[in-house]
Amino acid sequence: MLDRILHHGHGHEHEEAAAPRQVFRVLVVEDQSETGGELGASLARDGFAVRVCPDGLAGLHAFIRELPDLIVTSDRLTGLDGFEFVRRVREISDVPVVVVASEPELANRERAMRLGVDRFLARSLDQHELALVARELLEPVRPPHSSRKRLTAAHVRSVARSELQAELERLLVECRGNLAEIGRRMGKDRSTIRYHLRRFGMLVDEGPIWVGH
Repeated sequence: MLDRILHHGHGHEHEEAAAPRQVFRVLVVEDQSETGGELGASLARDGFAVRVCPDGLAGLHAFIRELPDLIVTSDRLTGLDGFEFVRRVREISDVPVVVVASEPELANRERAMRLGVDRFLARSLDQHELALVARELLEPVRPPHSSRKRLTAAHVRSVARSELQAELERLLVECRGNLAEIGRRMGKDRSTIRYHLRRFGMLVDEGPIWVGH
């Protein structure tokens, strides 16, 4: 069996007493079955609907098929490396991604952040902490000085994505497609600039697509 589903779990009495709450779907990708089971069970106890996949390829297929609200993955996977798994997800989606790292060194953290990971956590974390992080990424947050408008993490990411795209479009014109100069102005390396340009459909094999002519 490639993967398994853990239904969100609280007793019926607790569910009836609590206020109705949206059930978020979480995809856990972890090749160590014991760890994957523990992470999935912990999230399920906190009210999430969880699917656990045993490797990166199975996780990628499940992601495309089911479009979960959140992904929790290891940095070390069989079949498809954890970072490569994240890279492929980021090519098609802004879904929140949490990496639970077996090797939480600074270099791995920086690599994860460059790929667009939302949180990078050590595997030694308290399991309830993972649920808190998941809620933080998924549940609506009320901005200060506002009693009506509610923002979600998805809205915030959407705004950030639009701002990044607009900035790249402006710099492509100003720098005449010079990726090194764009990277210098944005404080990012060329590979990161190249990744985002491809992500927004602004880079083809022969070079960047200029805008603003």
